[in-house]
Amino acid sequence: MISVKGLSVTYRQRNATVPVIENISFELGRGQTCAVIGPSGCGKTTLLYVLAGLRPEFDGHVLVAGEPVKSRRLKTAVILQDYGLFPWKTVWQNTLLGLQLRNLAAPEIEARCRRILDELGLSALTALYPAQLSGGQRQRVAIARALSLDPDLLLMDEPFSSLDFLTREALQDSLLEIWKRRGVTILFVTHSIPEAVYLGQRIIVLSGRPSRILADFENPGVGERAWRKSRGFHELSNSLREMLNGERDVP
Repeated sequence: MISVKGLSVTYRQRNATVPVIENISFELGRGQTCAVIGPSGCGKTTLLYVLAGLRPEFDGHVLVAGEPVKSRRLKTAVILQDYGLFPWKTVWQNTLLGLQLRNLAAPEIEARCRRILDELGLSALTALYPAQLSGGQRQRVAIARALSLDPDLLLMDEPFSSLDFLTREALQDSLLEIWKRRGVTILFVTHSIPEAVYLGQRIIVLSGRPSRILADFENPGVGERAWRKSRGFHELSNSLREMLNGERDVP
């Protein structure tokens, strides 16, 4: 689904040139989940924007589904850290917005949105506005809007970072269920080591800026709730923590 070869990104400003990503390469297969972690400011979100076609200025080669990455790819959905919901639109209006922009027929829009809102437990909230929802409910609406587009690639930027511990774990479980049912490829960036280990079949660890790939772990325990309680989960979490602490200590 994703092929990245020799990717480098540099921010060129009037008074400075700032290299952010330096010569990274990786591949991600269809239907896999991948977590990207690393120190703050290392370029995780920049990588996600490149994959979404929102950052066209880069060096190297980036393919999505075998084609050069481009903006407005119809099968790519992006969920941003702040949910990206319009405060003046209801849950229903926010959910169907993407389908309206694609000029789908009204009956198909309604059928898709009702099915997805029901799947995510939001059917009773369709008339409410974002300000009337909890953080977890707002995140579910953002997920519903993304899934209404029937994507084969879901890109997520710190999707659960602003939520309390229990809500975050519940939504992590919901995301796993969606992944199992739909087979969508998921790549997300996170600062949370437990979240990366719980959700990422692959875990890519980035260094400080300019970021390089420090490690690329296979994580076969993903997909079962019991994984959180296993010895392997905690051992991998500790290994990642030590690696990131060592990177942070580098001057």
